[in-house]
Amino acid sequence: MKFLKREVYSGPKTDKFFEITGALKKAGIKYDVQNYDTGHVADLARGAGVGRFGQSASLPTICAVYVSKADYDEAMNILKTK
Repeated sequence: MKFLKREVYSGPKTDKFFEITGALKKAGIKYDVQNYDTGHVADLARGAGVGRFGQSASLPTICAVYVSKADYDEAMNILKTK
């Protein structure tokens, strides 16, 4: 249930993403990750899956990291040092 979560990071899947998820894991804070493909726009006239063929692989994937509302303050204190 996404409404019970708070976002602590949103950005490309780079070293910063892995640093944040590693710090949360080390602290024992459970987290969820959601990926957003920034390059695909569904072409409903031709069918949603048709638009993916030939898509540029260099387009970034945006990742969001969520923690529970109860763990949010602790997670943000840990991530302030990162």
